[in-house]
Amino acid sequence: MRSSSKYRILCLLEQAQETLSGGAIAKMLSVSRTAVWNHVRLLQSEGYHIESFSNRGYRLHKDNDVIQIDRLKTLCKENLAFEYHSVIGSTNTALKGIAHKCEEGCIMVAGEQTEGRGRRGRTFFSPGDSGIYMSILLKPRFSAEQASLLTALAALSVCRVLEQVLGIEPQIKWVNDIFYQDKKVCGILSEASYNVENAQLDYVVVGMGINVYPPKDSFPEELKSIAGVLRETREYDLRNRLIAAIAEDFIAAYRALPQTDFIEDYKRRSMVLGKPIWVRREEEWHRALALDIDRQAHLLVEYENKERELLHSGEVSIRL
Repeated sequence: MRSSSKYRILCLLEQAQETLSGGAIAKMLSVSRTAVWNHVRLLQSEGYHIESFSNRGYRLHKDNDVIQIDRLKTLCKENLAFEYHSVIGSTNTALKGIAHKCEEGCIMVAGEQTEGRGRRGRTFFSPGDSGIYMSILLKPRFSAEQASLLTALAALSVCRVLEQVLGIEPQIKWVNDIFYQDKKVCGILSEASYNVENAQLDYVVVGMGINVYPPKDSFPEELKSIAGVLRETREYDLRNRLIAAIAEDFIAAYRALPQTDFIEDYKRRSMVLGKPIWVRREEEWHRALALDIDRQAHLLVEYENKERELLHSGEVSIRL
């Protein structure tokens, strides 16, 4: 069943203006008061801030923001397949490990990553109870070249949802980073399995890591000047709302591929176009001007010697 007794109790506490007695909950759900108490204890163990008052009942605090599968399914109009882990090494790595037996659209979400990964072999700091770490499995029927659009599409989906839900204006640093208030709040890592025998993609896993709140113990020293967050204080159910909206927006946009009309929206949110940047080629940095982004999400740059290059992948920096 989609709605367990535990989740139904949570919904009742959400709707209550003040405290709700165990007896009232038991009567509404046709269960015993002991069952209510056991379910409340279980919710508390999962991270929900629920206060118990003698002779009065229970109250759910409005700062609760716990990722919950039942809640994600309720928020989504489509019947998406979510899998949640409170702690995992890496959602990308785990999803790749089961990709062959999963249907397209499987979404793995974690509360914490102990081995979060970024591009170029870097790590992605993924502390518990402060961010969103999710990976989506795709099995596209288009070329590997067209699959390169998926990272750009994911970045655009995240931006659109942050604009709609939070009312902020994030920007995209080509090709896979999202910035807010001049700090990185999201990184995207797409990984593919390519079948050489039939020259087709077996699957693509698109991973997204989003810094929603400040980490409990702060960012590591080397990240403090770079990493940012979306909210300084917790908001009720925010991460569930963001996860569900991003998943639905991205999957709907993915189904429209390989059309590339979305590139214009991507370009409007770019923080590099028209600006002097540094381009990393092998182990050296070269100064250039970011001129344009083409229909395949490649970045056109012009170096100081007036030579132009269309970057299919790589790393750029806007630090002067």
